[in-house]
Amino acid sequence: MARFNPSYVGLGELLASPEMQAAMHEKAAKIADAARAISPVGPVDDGEKTHYVDSFTVSSGVREEPTRRAYGRVENDSDHAAAVEYGNGRTGPKTIGAHHVLGRAIDFARE
Repeated sequence: MARFNPSYVGLGELLASPEMQAAMHEKAAKIADAARAISPVGPVDDGEKTHYVDSFTVSSGVREEPTRRAYGRVENDSDHAAAVEYGNGRTGPKTIGAHHVLGRAIDFARE
């Protein structure tokens, strides 16, 4: 019986390939969709601020360190993203409880 001898160079190329980047982007998009579906929505004070639910972005690419690999990323850049995710009890009187939206969205998007 023949043994499988992997090509580590080939595996490295596969893990950073355009196809793997597309797969990571697709997975990140599913996580962002799940996060939007479970995001709390509250009033907006002025025209400059946006709702937390409208501030998710998805990106993908290839990281170089510690090893070269494709990645997918979901971010929320609203002014109050950290308070929605973790609550605000550390910075003063607790007025926002932790919602853990991204953590819950990752769990929801697992197949």
